[in-house]
Parts: sequence; C-alpha cells; structure tokens
Amino acid sequence: MPVRLSTATLVALALGLAGCGQSAPRADTPATTQPPATVPATLPSPAPRPASPPISNGSAIPISVLMDLAEQANPNRLIFDAHRAAAAAAVSQARAWANPELELSAGRAKAREANEDGMRPATTIGGLELRQRFELPGKRRARVEAAEAQRSVTDREATLDRLDLEIEIRSAALVVASAEARAAQAAHGVDLSTQVRTAVERRVQAGEADRGDLARAQVDLANAQLAADATQAEIAAAQAALRTWCGDALPEQFTVTGILPEAPVAVVVADLQQRAIAAHPRLAINDAQQAVSTASIAAEERAWYPDLTIGLSGNRETDTNDLGVSVGLDLPLWNRNDGGIASARADLARLQGERRRELLALQRSIVVAWGAYERERRQIVGLSTTVIPAAQEALKLKLAAFQAGDATLLDVIDARRVELGAETALTEARERSATARIELHRAAGIDPFDPAPSSNPVPIAQPTAPAGVQP
Repeated sequence: MPVRLSTATLVALALGLAGCGQSAPRADTPATTQPPATVPATLPSPAPRPASPPISNGSAIPISVLMDLAEQANPNRLIFDAHRAAAAAAVSQARAWANPELELSAGRAKAREANEDGMRPATTIGGLELRQRFELPGKRRARVEAAEAQRSVTDREATLDRLDLEIEIRSAALVVASAEARAAQAAHGVDLSTQVRTAVERRVQAGEADRGDLARAQVDLANAQLAADATQAEIAAAQAALRTWCGDALPEQFTVTGILPEAPVAVVVADLQQRAIAAHPRLAINDAQQAVSTASIAAEERAWYPDLTIGLSGNRETDTNDLGVSVGLDLPLWNRNDGGIASARADLARLQGERRRELLALQRSIVVAWGAYERERRQIVGLSTTVIPAAQEALKLKLAAFQAGDATLLDVIDARRVELGAETALTEARERSATARIELHRAAGIDPFDPAPSSNPVPIAQPTAPAGVQP
C-alpha cells in the first residue's frame, strides 16, 4: 500500500534533514570534525599594547626600550593581526560542511483517456528531493590540518618582520651613538686646545713666546670648537631619524646605550652557526611551510576519496504519494587526483631544496660578518691597549716640555694631532665593530651575544616526507 504524505509533511522532513548538517557534535567527536565556528565579517581591532612609561628628558635609553617603542608605532602589527585572522578564517572554512541540495518540482498531469463523463481529468503533481553530501572523516581531517599548519607560517613571518625591525632600530641607534661618541671626542679636543692656549698665554706673559704662537693656539682652539658645534647638529639629525621609528615617545634630549660597546667580546663562529640553524626565522618559516606542504600532500592523497550522498525524496503522482531514500557514491574510475598529488610533492621537494640553499647562504653570511667583526675587535684592542696610551703620554710630555721651554708650540700641536688621530681611529673602529655586529645579527637571525635566543620561541617538528619525496 503506498504511503501518502501531505506537502506540509514533506516540507517538515526536508527542513529537519537540512538541519542535520549543523547538529551538535557528539562528545567523542575529534576536534577537527567540530562544526565551524562563526567568523566575524570584519577583522577585530588589535588589542592595545600597554603604554610605555614616559621617558624623562636627558635619559639614557637602551635598545630594548627603543624596540618596545618601535613595535608600538610600527604598522606591521596591524598587518600581522590581519594575516592571523585570515589564517583562522581559512581553518574555519576548512571545517565547514557541504551545503545540502534541495530540489522542488511541480506540474499538472492530465489523463490521456476521457472518463465516463467524457472529461479528461487533471491533477496537480510534484516532488521534493533533499540531498546531503558527507565527506569521509580522513579526507576532511587532512584538509583541516593543512589549514591549521598555515598558522605557524604566519607566526614565523611575524618573527622575521620583528628581526628586520630590530636591525633597522639598531642601525638608527648606532648613528645616534656614533654622533654622540664624535661629540665627546670633539669636546676632548676642545679641552686639549684650551690647555695648549693657556700654556701659550703663560709663556707670552713671561716673555718666553711671541704673540704669533698665541694667535696660532687661538686658531687651533677655534677650529676645535667649530668641530664640536658640528657634532651637535649631527646628533640632532640622528635623533630626528630615530624618532621616525619610535614615534613621539622619545624626549627632546636623550642618549643611546648598549649599541657602541667599549670593548667588544669575541664570538665563536661555529657555536653561532649552530645556534642560528636552530633559531633563524627564515629557516623556521621554511620548516613551517614544509609542514603545510606535507599536510597538503595528505589532503591531496585523500581528495579523490568518494563522498557519500544521502537523499530523501517525496513525489506526488496522479494516484499515489511516494517517499524514498537514496544513497549515492562517487566512482573514482578516471580521476584519482594524480596531478594534484604530484604537484604537492613537487612543492615539498622545492621547499626542501630552498632550505638547503638558505642554510648554505646563512653559513656563508655568518662567516663573512664574523670576519669583519673580528677584524675590528682586534683593532680596538690594539688601539686601546697600545696606541692611545702611548699617544696620551707623548702629548703629556710635550706639553710639560713646552711649559718648561724645552719644546715649541708646533711640537705640542703635532703631539695633540697624533693623540686626537688615535682617538678618532678608535671611535671609527668602534663604529665599524658595531656595524659588523648588526650585520652578524642580521645573518644569524639572533643576537650573537644573547645566550638564550628567542627568535623562534615555538619549535616546529621536522615534517615527515611522504612516499616518493626524499627528505
């Protein structure tokens, strides 16, 4: 006996089946098969960073404080938040179920033969069919894992952006510190010229020197003062450039510390290379990309798995109402996604080759930067321990001899120039050493003098290469 259902009953069944795709998950359902969370249409505003305490005028500011100020003022934080939101949205989309399909049909049917009254009766006919496609659990889980792996790439790209920002801040701070060192050296030159002029004045008053020597000493002092004034303008320009990175939080007058060390320490290049391999952001990005590629291979290998389609149909014919259930299955006879699988494996092989190339380039750049740093470090040691003490002692002796009448003014000025030349050589060597240190930091991806680098705080397990791909 045929089952007779009203149209209202069929619609109620259709709506009930349509809602089964978003039913509450069972308690034992894995996390990767949960229904998708709602993703806002607009990106949430980034959480405000805690404001740094005000910096008093004339403060000595370390690099760590400059980095905090630069991160607060840098727009890359907004870009990173947008990338993270996009990665989260991709995971949510990967978890989404397929939409059900609803098909409605309606029409009029008219009998071919007339009835007893000579009429050909007509009646309303129609049908409703609802189909829902279900993916196999392994197929959907592989797609979700590939989307979740992309989050690690986003995080490590942010780490690389922070490294680039730190290099820029250190470079800008070095310009300020170098200008300050030259200003201190120029002030020392003014002091020396003042001492020489004072000694000449005494000899002129005693009748032991002519006024030409005094004029020469005054010219030398004036030149030293002009050089000192020029360094103040240089400091102001360097500080203005640093403010473009750190915003208006920097006071009007300040100094920079920790960027121009007095006595650079030695670096063991082999140890630095090992630390760089374990923590360099570029290698960490490649490792995260390999994890994404490995998960993509698993997703492509399961992409051809047949989906199960379950349907519910109801039809109203001229003399019956029918209710039926259907089960459909794709037959992977002609396409098993061989091209997609091969492409994903080739992408993983490419990433593995790029990692080897990046590793060799990293090792070479570290060795080159270390060579420049070590050369300047040794020069600083030689100048500090040998040349400058000897030049200072020579100037002291010449000045005493001039006051005793045993040396000329030209001898004193010459000894002063030798001493200032040695100081200038030391300042320039310290600048070059600090520049080499920054380049060493850029090459290694970590601070060479930080015993516990944090450039890659979240370790990534090395991905396991699928069959057909050599690690």
